[in-house]
Amino acid sequence: MSALLAQSNPVQVTGGIILWLLAAAACIGLWLLPVFIAVRRHSPNVNQVMVVDLLLSWTGIGWIVALVMALKPLPPPYPPTYAQYPPQQYGPPR
Repeated sequence: MSALLAQSNPVQVTGGIILWLLAAAACIGLWLLPVFIAVRRHSPNVNQVMVVDLLLSWTGIGWIVALVMALKPLPPPYPPTYAQYPPQQYGPPR
């Protein structure tokens, strides 16, 4: 076995290691995709998405549930930052 490794080309070995590292990074990125989406959308349930993704995504269904949670519509901002109605006049009409 060591004789086989001694005869292999160092460039080929390095290329294989880099390929494995890129594949591992892509798998981890795909695994954490629901968390990245929830953070990017400023979702109020980022922590819940992270827990479901980290603990249940190995089932496949848990990953889909986390993705649906991350893509859920965002609630409207509350309270409104502007007056919704014009101010009313008080006093005698002019």
